[in-house]
Amino acid sequence: MKILILGAGAVGGYFGALLQQNGIQVTLLVREERATHLRENGLKVKSQLGDFTVYPEVVTSLKFTDVFQLVIISCKSYALDDALKLLSTLQRSTYILPLLNGISHYTKLENQFGKNYVLGGFAHLSTVLDRQGNILHLNNLQELTMGALLPQQESFIRFAKNVLFKNVTFIRYPDDIRLEIWKKLIFISTVAASTCLMEDNLGAISSLPHGALQIKRAFDINCKTAAFHGFVVPRTWRRQILEQITDPASTMTPSMLRDMQYGKQVELSILEDMLKKNREAGNYNELLEAAYTSLELYEEKRRNETSVEAGHL
Repeated sequence: MKILILGAGAVGGYFGALLQQNGIQVTLLVREERATHLRENGLKVKSQLGDFTVYPEVVTSLKFTDVFQLVIISCKSYALDDALKLLSTLQRSTYILPLLNGISHYTKLENQFGKNYVLGGFAHLSTVLDRQGNILHLNNLQELTMGALLPQQESFIRFAKNVLFKNVTFIRYPDDIRLEIWKKLIFISTVAASTCLMEDNLGAISSLPHGALQIKRAFDINCKTAAFHGFVVPRTWRRQILEQITDPASTMTPSMLRDMQYGKQVELSILEDMLKKNREAGNYNELLEAAYTSLELYEEKRRNETSVEAGHL
């Protein structure tokens, strides 16, 4: 079975490297410069779980004759439109596994590839690319979650679990992928909003007199919104996550904050997706609203600075 991974960045590259290390051949679709680097140096991963290098097949474009049974998409949400153009030649019988944050991307993917072939998925991972193009794994967490959004996809998920990815321990197959996607959205939107608005890690925020309370309020509203839309998260999960994100000793920083600290574009769609669902439920999430406005200002300043540097103003 042929597997294509769009990009060889911090997420797609990491899981592609892990699959290759587990004896599963993958093809990486990357830009010319990245392709040259990978062909000369391989895909290098530096992790406290063990450093390793793999040499997967690398391509810079697709042909109409290329056939893949599974495509893993792990780009940032703001790069999805460009990614879909690169995948325009794929047959509509190709299963698509998105590892993007949020939920709005599913509509775009279903419109291009057909609802029957878009699976549910996301990643729990903390990785970055260093200046040399190597993937740095920042902690022990490495989990890819996938599941069927429709009953007719169940047979493919069973094939993936029992044949294609047999003995691959970092892939998880929950019974209800839709609920898991909502849980990830609740978690990432709360964490991203808190840390980006206050520009610090969760522990520093929770150490303040009202810091943990603000995080808890935002989290509880998001859970209430999920329930309104038919996705009631378990009490045990709520308790565990709350303890995690309000721990004064936590050093957790989401990728959105790291992007912001480096002056990069941020994934506003994560907050947009959660805010839209909050508003549909009639719930006002003050922390998320404030964080979104703050990040809109950040993006406007970043675009203006980029224009000045490019000589456009």
